[in-house]
Amino acid sequence: MKSLLFVVLLTACFYSCTTGSRNTTLSASDTLAVAVSAPEGVPSGQSPVSLTLVKDPAPFWRAQDIGSVIASRQSGSETPLNGFFGADHYRIEVFFETVRKDPRQPSRYLLTGKTRHKKRIAAFQGELTLDSLFAVTDPHFPADLNPDIRQLVAATGTFSLPESGIPDPGIFSGRFGIVLAQEKDGKLRVWTGGPGAPDGGAGFVFRGDWHRAGQKKPFLVAHDFRVIGDQVLTNFSFPDRSRGINPKYRRLGWDTLMAADEWWNEPAR
Repeated sequence: MKSLLFVVLLTACFYSCTTGSRNTTLSASDTLAVAVSAPEGVPSGQSPVSLTLVKDPAPFWRAQDIGSVIASRQSGSETPLNGFFGADHYRIEVFFETVRKDPRQPSRYLLTGKTRHKKRIAAFQGELTLDSLFAVTDPHFPADLNPDIRQLVAATGTFSLPESGIPDPGIFSGRFGIVLAQEKDGKLRVWTGGPGAPDGGAGFVFRGDWHRAGQKKPFLVAHDFRVIGDQVLTNFSFPDRSRGINPKYRRLGWDTLMAADEWWNEPAR
């Protein structure tokens, strides 16, 4: 059951965002106290993060580019997102080949890449549009151990990924959530939010449905799929075993998780 996280701004807090010579200050006057729906699967009894809505996110959208943290190519490595698809929650993979900011609409990103579900590989060209920005207060954030981090922020939006290159293509669409740590030099990196954060505790998440000609199937992929997995399937991973996958779910496509298989370089089929 979804619970409501009631966020109340009690004291004046100041957050500054710096990218190059640009400086955008998010102060108490820029934020609103809001009620935010916590993501599904948030454990009860845990201290939630506080989300304070930014009234005018446009300066942040213009100054920052989150494409670099969403793209599947990072510092020479190539890592697709993993997640769950359909009523049986079978494994699905998503590789974001490019994530480019729209120069005419800085809250919008143009996405290209491929998905793989079982033996089906589909290409896509779509978009992600951010609609809300939050200042984040995380009671689990050890500020003394992270002196280089200036602030934590969260963003939410909508996505649409139409398939191509295969017979009977469909469309993936839904909601996106991410938590970011901004370092003092202005750089962004993915941050794992606490209970109640828009990322569901997984860094960033794409949650929605795949639909085609009357068909509709649930779709969920995340930066840290193990966190999301435990919200979808009971005891999906083992925290005391280097976060390994529960063997009973190997039949759902997780037996090839460690395979060196660069399927995103293959043609759609």
